[in-house]
Amino acid sequence: SDMVIGHNLNRVIPSDMEQPIQHHGIAIVFEGRLFPPLDGCEVLEVAEKIGKNPEDEAGHLIRDLDGSYVFALLYRNHIIAGRDALGTVPLYCGENDEAYALASERKALWALNMENVRSFPPGSLALISREGLSFQPVKTVVKPRERYVMMDGSLEELRSLLSESIRERTIGLK
Repeated sequence: SDMVIGHNLNRVIPSDMEQPIQHHGIAIVFEGRLFPPLDGCEVLEVAEKIGKNPEDEAGHLIRDLDGSYVFALLYRNHIIAGRDALGTVPLYCGENDEAYALASERKALWALNMENVRSFPPGSLALISREGLSFQPVKTVVKPRERYVMMDGSLEELRSLLSESIRERTIGLK
């Protein structure tokens, strides 16, 4: 059976590039952003982290990379796909009698007559092969322990948390 990955380029910053790229015989697609932002291109960073062994390294991407992203790798007649733990970039999967497919919009899968279209679980990897589609949870978001702040300090605490979150996601941006 044939395996294909593609990418619709949505250039947001100058370092965004056409995809998929080839690296060590692996076709790689990456959509989203890493935090803190990189000086270079995210897909190249992902390619370097994957190296020559995507089966072992794909899970590490989800565990180790902070960001808002999805990725797909075409490797040895199967596809490995992943989504960040918060699920901030949309990704859906569907199937019919002939194929499995992933897309950022449900309507793209419906246009391919995919049935059972569902959301790709955040923080998971998917393996698509001749044998089918299987998901493996990698990273889940856990509810932080509750912190009690006195009312007189709550506004400053909230401002501090928001500032840190924004700083982490915008470092190096002009």
